[in-house]
Amino acid sequence: MKVGLRTRVGAGVAALLGIGSVLVGASPAMAHGSCQYVPNYDHRIGWGCVLDGHVQAYVHDANADGKGLRIHLWTSTPGTKYVVGDGNGSAQGDGWKTVSGEHFTYYKVCAGAGGVDEICSPQVAA
Repeated sequence: MKVGLRTRVGAGVAALLGIGSVLVGASPAMAHGSCQYVPNYDHRIGWGCVLDGHVQAYVHDANADGKGLRIHLWTSTPGTKYVVGDGNGSAQGDGWKTVSGEHFTYYKVCAGAGGVDEICSPQVAA
């Protein structure tokens, strides 16, 4: 079988693209889930994401504004809901939740002082 230059170049480009996608890869949030920001007038105070096949979630507080951030998570188990917060404000580290035997179906991200939700993103499908 005769293999032309165009075939070899095409195969080489495909191989390089494949290697590049493995090396660079998409972020977990982009590849296997979704994220939401909490609106706060003209800037964003943090975000929450559902990742890894809808079994892992995290919340991140981006501002030292005295407001905590929480992600409200509804699951495939009827009546089961989790609320996970970023307990250290805008310092390094996030709030995490992983489930087994169920998955997250809906979520929203909320912020407020003293554990009271003052502002929330819309509730969306995970």
